[in-house]
Amino acid sequence: MAKEAFKSIRTASLDIYNRLHSIDEDAAFVSDIADRFPSYPLFANQRCGAWYTDPARASSDFVYFKSTDGHTGQWDFNLRRTNLHLLPYILESKGILLVDSTRSGKAFPDALSKTVPLWCAVINQALLSQGHLSQHMIKSHGNLHVAPSCVGGSEATQMKHRINQFADRLQASSFILPPLDKPLRPFWISPRSSVLPSFGQDPEFYPVICISASKVISDGLERRQAGYTYIQGSGDDHESWSMESFSLIGLTPPIYWERKRELLALTQDDLPNTVKQIVLEESDKSMVLHENIFYIDAVGGQIAYWCGRTEPQGVSIIIRSGESTSIQRQETSLVITAANGKRKPLDLLHLVLPAVDSFGRKWLDDSGHRVIIVDQDARYDEGIGILMLLLGSFFDDDGREVQAMSNPGEFKEAIGVDTKEYPACQSLADDNEKGQRETCFDNNNMKR
Repeated sequence: MAKEAFKSIRTASLDIYNRLHSIDEDAAFVSDIADRFPSYPLFANQRCGAWYTDPARASSDFVYFKSTDGHTGQWDFNLRRTNLHLLPYILESKGILLVDSTRSGKAFPDALSKTVPLWCAVINQALLSQGHLSQHMIKSHGNLHVAPSCVGGSEATQMKHRINQFADRLQASSFILPPLDKPLRPFWISPRSSVLPSFGQDPEFYPVICISASKVISDGLERRQAGYTYIQGSGDDHESWSMESFSLIGLTPPIYWERKRELLALTQDDLPNTVKQIVLEESDKSMVLHENIFYIDAVGGQIAYWCGRTEPQGVSIIIRSGESTSIQRQETSLVITAANGKRKPLDLLHLVLPAVDSFGRKWLDDSGHRVIIVDQDARYDEGIGILMLLLGSFFDDDGREVQAMSNPGEFKEAIGVDTKEYPACQSLADDNEKGQRETCFDNNNMKR
């Protein structure tokens, strides 16, 4: 009985009222730190960081340092999220601020404590190999720097052993690094920090300052005198509390910041219903604004992207939301029902993209047909993934239609994943190579 009562109290404390007030408290801390470094541009790490950064002062460019790229034993410099667009900002402003948070009781998320340090060290090593940095610069400031309180000595050593491998991979790619004249060096600030880093007028490195917005709280919860319960990392996993089930988009950071004053002034009882009303209004507005069809000029308009509820005539791939992921094949259309949740990326890889590949072979393989991607519910993750697969599979670099890719390497490059990590995709790639693709898909598995 006591256990159930505690669970009920904890669930109530994690509601949207406490979430938004906790975010407001943490955003004030981030704003204060940003004021201390006014010349450095402020970037929110997607997706959590956007809740803590005022769009009026943060860069509109997003960054994506993923925590899993820093998980122990899984360290990676991922070429699908290189974040190299930050380097011109660093050159111009001599440093940057990155914002993220974590709810796990740690002071810093792995994205800031491990992924960013690896990113800095890999880029420094690549620049050393290209002759832009000297060994002295690397030895002084360009090696792997980690926060001692977050990363142990043994783990740091293992991370260092992978830097040359990652740097070689980066240099072998098509990415071009700007010629930085100083190495990147990460620093860390959290509400626990008693002293802020100081660099002087012209340091021998470019500071990459990692700001963890949330306070470390025992059990993740702490009552505030202002009448709300503080929740560490409130912006994390916002799908669970942002009212997405009531609309296409739910409460998002831009909507929150636009209507922040109104939302924070509401009572705990009134806030949920008001948020539901707001997200429904914003969803309708979003669909009106995006009721357009965009032809991809680079391929002569043979692929188009439509954000809207109506279904245009012709060959189409229709994406809509539902409780579970499923594929429905019709004569001239492929209807994809996409579900939310943790399985979404796996469903995209295992179910959706293979079905799209098969559909594309029928209508784009030297056929001259136009295929329209119809995104009915703003399912941009699936929509862009489908678009990239079609472009990478059926058109060359000059936009000319070609026969579909015929080997696993081309398939991997087109969808941007290592197919060895996904047996279903590897199986599809093997079928492509043999030229014998006859597959059928159901909602739970893939059968050949």
